[in-house]
Amino acid sequence: MHIQQLITFLTVAKHRHFRQAGEELMLTQPAVSAQIRSLEEELGCTLFHRPHVSLTPEGKTFLPYAQKMVSLYEESKHALHQRDDDSIIRVTIGVDATLAPFALQRLSPHFQPERPQVHIRMLTLTEAQIIQALEEGRIDLGIAYRTGIPFRFPVSVLVYDTLTLAVSFQNPIARFAYLPLKRLPETPVILPAPGTTERRLIDEQLERHDLTIDPVLELPDLETLKQAVAQGIGVALLPRMALTHDQAGWRLLRIPELHPQLPVCLFHPDRGALTPALRRLVDDLRGIYPPYEE
Repeated sequence: MHIQQLITFLTVAKHRHFRQAGEELMLTQPAVSAQIRSLEEELGCTLFHRPHVSLTPEGKTFLPYAQKMVSLYEESKHALHQRDDDSIIRVTIGVDATLAPFALQRLSPHFQPERPQVHIRMLTLTEAQIIQALEEGRIDLGIAYRTGIPFRFPVSVLVYDTLTLAVSFQNPIARFAYLPLKRLPETPVILPAPGTTERRLIDEQLERHDLTIDPVLELPDLETLKQAVAQGIGVALLPRMALTHDQAGWRLLRIPELHPQLPVCLFHPDRGALTPALRRLVDDLRGIYPPYEE
């Protein structure tokens, strides 16, 4: 086993395509296939399903070890040839769409001149997509609401979000600071469409309180939902992080019974598989979301 085989394995796992991996590595597809076959023969197992390329269970087990070995190799090169502070950090982060603005805001200090140069690629992914992409080595970190999907790498809770109401200023209840949960079924409510992350979080919380809501409108994206609120069609029940306070045409109301209980989590490989620079970024991200105060 040599380092190039491991790099090739990780690149194929990232792209799920032999030709695309070859293009990134500047190798021919037969050369990529030969390296993977040689590695599989040495390990005594099949690492990829073919022809539709995806990791086998053995490949998923081997992935974090390959990441650790390549990470140690890269770390040793940095130690020998340059200071770690001068190195370029290249990070791909999968972020739930609702949390993307906050992730961007808190990552902004890493683009300042006094910080190491950071090249960040941010992808909009659901929790399930983040978990799959991490297991296949296609992203380095993930930020999403935690809903209990099994995941074998570390998960750190950053903060707990809560559900809140967006209410038009023309709505009679807008004069109140809060709305009791028991009054929600009496109010015309707009909800995110079934199948969205936000709707799944809402349904889980309502089920915990044994509450059923018949929405007057269900919409697939947050911007259209906010416009519907501003037009006075109804009130919207949404995660707090999806909203900013008192936007044009509407304001936010608390629901006291729905105290912060939506875990916003950082997903990442085991620390042993991270370079020192990436470990610093993980440590910074663990504190990026201060609790909201009304």
